[in-house]
Formats: sequence, structure tokens, C-alpha cells
Amino acid sequence: MLEKESKNKFKKQYFFSLIFTDVDRFEFEEEIRDFYFPIIKHSIGQHREIFPSLGKVLDPKLNFFKSKNGKKCMATLYGYERQFDVPYDDTFEEGQYFWLMIIDLLLGFVETMRRSHDYNFTLHAYGMADDERRYGWILNSTGEEITTSEIYNLFPKEFITF
Repeated sequence: MLEKESKNKFKKQYFFSLIFTDVDRFEFEEEIRDFYFPIIKHSIGQHREIFPSLGKVLDPKLNFFKSKNGKKCMATLYGYERQFDVPYDDTFEEGQYFWLMIIDLLLGFVETMRRSHDYNFTLHAYGMADDERRYGWILNSTGEEITTSEIYNLFPKEFITF
């Protein structure tokens, strides 16, 4: 849903969620909050040069929780706003391309974290949503799309979505 802003601007929000399993909170929390989150937020903001419609980059969120089958889990959540002069349709190539750039950026940071440390964690799935909070999920191990109900059967919704 587009919200009309003052001066004839329309804004739309987008969200990303990464779900990790086999996570030890004490290994991850400080480094993610103090090191990775500021770098990722800044990196997303740097895309303004390519996509001038990029508005505010939301502060990332970090949640630690147990899955419904008792695994120690972590979710990292990211978001941004885009502003347009006319109503915008997500089927436009630019919007699709930007989503893919951001998910590639996030997955790149996951790989950097994995390579630079001896952390033992698994990226289970990642999801993307628009401002209507309709998430589409990808199972990381196969690259296949999975349903929202499959994700919510494994993980509490309140910890993995904005």
C-alpha cells in the first residue's frame, strides 16, 4: 500500500528477514549490533546513488528466540523506504532489481561473518516483504521458495517479522 506524503510524494516500505538456527547468543549479539548492523545500514544507504528514490533506511532489529522445536535461533530484520512522485508498482524492473541487490548484500554479509569467524550457525531462510507485510520466503539450503505457513509452523512470527 502506498502512503501519500506531503509535496505529492508517495512512500513505500520494504522489509527483509534472515532466520538463523544453531545460534549461541553470547557469540553473536555484541558483534552483530556493534559491527555488522552499522555497516549494513550504511551500505544500504549507499544505494541512493543508483536509486535516488531510496528514502529512510530503518534501524535493523535483532531477535534471539527458540524455534517451535526448541532450537536456539536468531533473526535479523532490515527495512527501507522508497519515495516516488507518482504511484509505484513493484512489477517495475527497478524495484525488482533493487530488492535483489539488497538481498545479495545481506547474504554477502552472512558469508563474511561465516568466513571471518568460527561461528557454528545455519542460515535457515530469508524473506522479503512490502509495506503490507506479505512475506515471501526462500529456504537457504535449496534456494526454493517456501510458504509463509511453513515458516510460521517452525518459527514464532513475532520474532521473525517487522
